[in-house]
This record gives sequence, C-alpha cells and structure tokens, in this order.
Amino acid sequence: MVISFVLPHQTLAANFEKPILNYVALGDSLAAGYLNDKSRGRGYPEFIKERIESGSSYLVDLQNFGIGGYRTTHVLDDLINPQSPKYQQVREAIKQADIITYDAGANDVLGVIGDVTKFNPNDSELMKQIQAAMITVGDNIDVTLKEIRKINPDAQVYIMGYYNALHFLPNIQDAVLYLIGELNKVIDTVAFYNGATFVPTFEIFNGKYQEYLPNPDIHPTEAGYQAIAGQFANFIIPNLPIVWIFGEGTPSDEKGHPRDKYLDIKNWVVYEKVDLVWQKSYDLKEYEGEQLVGQGSPKVDYGKVGDFYFDQNTNILYVKVDELFWLEIGKSDPIDDNGGGQNGEQPGDSGTGSGGDQTGPQNNEKDGSQNTGSNQGENLNSGNSGTTGEKLEQMNNKANTTNTVKTAGNNQRLKLPNTATNNGLFLLIGMFTITIAGVSYLMYFRRIKREGFE
Repeated sequence: MVISFVLPHQTLAANFEKPILNYVALGDSLAAGYLNDKSRGRGYPEFIKERIESGSSYLVDLQNFGIGGYRTTHVLDDLINPQSPKYQQVREAIKQADIITYDAGANDVLGVIGDVTKFNPNDSELMKQIQAAMITVGDNIDVTLKEIRKINPDAQVYIMGYYNALHFLPNIQDAVLYLIGELNKVIDTVAFYNGATFVPTFEIFNGKYQEYLPNPDIHPTEAGYQAIAGQFANFIIPNLPIVWIFGEGTPSDEKGHPRDKYLDIKNWVVYEKVDLVWQKSYDLKEYEGEQLVGQGSPKVDYGKVGDFYFDQNTNILYVKVDELFWLEIGKSDPIDDNGGGQNGEQPGDSGTGSGGDQTGPQNNEKDGSQNTGSNQGENLNSGNSGTTGEKLEQMNNKANTTNTVKTAGNNQRLKLPNTATNNGLFLLIGMFTITIAGVSYLMYFRRIKREGFE
C-alpha cells in the first residue's frame, strides 16, 4: 500500500490518432459517379473511403481520377503520355498511393457494339471485332499495371469486374452474359499475372436490378455504388497493414477496430482487437530482449521481439512488438555521462508508430522514412543477460523515478518518454502513512515488552 502511494500515478492513454491511407482511383464513369437517372453523384471510390474509415483505424485521402467515357487507352495515356494534362498529377498520386482501384474496359467493348438495343449477336464480323477489343483491353490493362508497379511496387491494386449492365435486353441475354463473362475473364487473368486483386461484382447485382439498375441505363444507383464499394472493402480492409496503438493500461473496447493491436506500456502486454473486444495476445516481458542503440530508425528485419532500440539521430525510442514491426514509443532525451555513447551502424529504414498515445500501420509498406546510412545498429547489452521482463521491470522502475534506463557496455543513459504523472500529494500521504505505521509499531512493541516483564 505504501509503495502504491509513493510511486507516480499512472494514467490511461485515451487518444487514438488515425494514420492516413492514400487511395487513388482510376477508371471510367463508374469511378466518376454517373448515376442511373443520368445525374451526377458519388462513385464507388467515395463509398470505399467511407467503408475503410468506418471499418478500420485509418483516415483516407482519396484522389479520384475517374472520367466518364474513359476506356483503357485513356487511363493508360494519363499514365505514360507526358503530353496528357493529367500525366504528372496521376503519376505523383500513384507514387504516394497505398491502395489503387481501377475500372475500365466496358467502354472499349461498348464502343464496338454501338447502340446496344440494336446489338445482333449473330453478326459474326461484329463478334470478331468485340473479341479483338477484349484482347486490346487485356493488353492495355497489362501495360497499365506494369507501369504502376514501376512507379510504386508496394501499392495494393484492386481491379473491378463488371456486372450485367444490359439486363434490360431480355432477348439477347445469353450473348450478353457470355460477353460479360469473357470480359471479366480477361480482366481477372491480367490482374492475377500482375499481382493485382480482381474484385467481382456480377453476383452482387444479380437479382437486385430493380434496386441497383432500375432504368435502362448502364450506371448504378447510389445503392448500387454502395454495393460495389462494399465488395471492394471486403477485399481491401482485411489486407490493410495492422494499426498499432499504445497507451498505459488495458485498452477500452470503445477504441480501435478489429485487427488493431495495442501495447500497454505500463505492463508491456500486447492486445489484439477481435470483433469488438480487446483480447490479450502476449506479454513482452516473457521475451529475451536486448537494449540496442544506433543511428537511424531500425530495419524491419533487425532485432527480435522484445528488443528496445534508441535512434541517436532523432532521440526516438522503439520497441519491437512483433517480427515485422518496431513501434515508436516517443522521444527520449539521451544523457551522456562520458561524453559519447557507442555509435553502431544504422539499421536503415523502418515503419513507424506515432508519438504519444500512438497509432501506426504495421511496417510492411513504405512510410517515406528510409535511411541512407550504411551502419548497422549495435547491441549495447553485451554481457548483460536476462529476460525482457527483467529489463522492462528495470526500465519501469527507472521510469517511475527518474524516467531513465542505463545501457550496458557504456555510461550512456536513455531518458524514457514521461508516461507517468508525479503527484506530490501521494508522496506526502505515503510518508505520513509510513510515520504512523512506525509509531504504532514502536508503541505496540513497548506494550508487548512491558506486559512480558509483568
């Protein structure tokens, strides 16, 4: 009880800063948001943004380059033709993108068919032209995806398959369904060979044409666009990098989203959000970690779970919470007792969490903070064995008094982020309690001694 009074009061973290997800949409009128009643509204990218923000801990920065009437040639031209008005803008957006969606190809085919109400599937010459157009669609998407990979090899790319936009032509449905199936096969195949994800939409429209396509128009209603966005979100959200949050104490179930992870820096316990509840995943104190120092943020594959790393360039302290992620837990003020610590080699780039009560995507994607240094981080824990639990206990003890941790191998001390709040009143109460307890004990001892003599 006395210790609880003397130690600083620990406060539970409550702020959850959401990381930004850069989203680029490429495509035709479906991305642009042309509606079934021929008005202009919001396309499926807008609803994908909403789905991601409501279903994950990300905020989405959307750049939508969808244009009505666009064919695969137009999308490709914006990407590779310096004379295109959007060339620089599109390429720069793709360079920064975390996710990219794409829909194009239907207009290439419809341009060959012309007036769909006059489409004659028995016209062999027309069918050959349609097949040639589909081959061109595949070639254009293939070049587009390869160019995207050159610009940004890390972005996740999702390509939309088409629904039956001509359901209002009952007399030629067999031919319509065949052509849509063939077009989707072409898109799916090209996506697969370029590492992109094919997102089917045919089934989600099937049987819901009165709601999604009530008029004889190829564009969906807003409900139809929301259905498309939901299908995309089913593929996108599970593939988003895990968001790491940290604070002091057990996390509140009201915070975070499924798949998020949380580090309790008071007890060094990792939690994972399963459905709507935070569940304890593992305890960092059970790992045999080391205290490392170097110049530059740590590489993803550097160190092991339970290690701590101090970046001398930025005075930022990291803890490795899983095999692929170093969590940044804030600025630390180094106190060099001997005029300089050991400078190890820089481990290079890493993903980052954020400062304070932090969020950060698990670092399997670019974060723009790559190091160009050639040094490798140095283990300053040589000759100092023990589990991470022992080291964490030492660090917590230091944090509860001076907020410092001493590294083995030199005289440099690292000042940890101040996560505790000292309250002088607690100290006074603690000292008063100790005094009362001491006086009571002495009086009791004298009484026992006196009764013994009697």
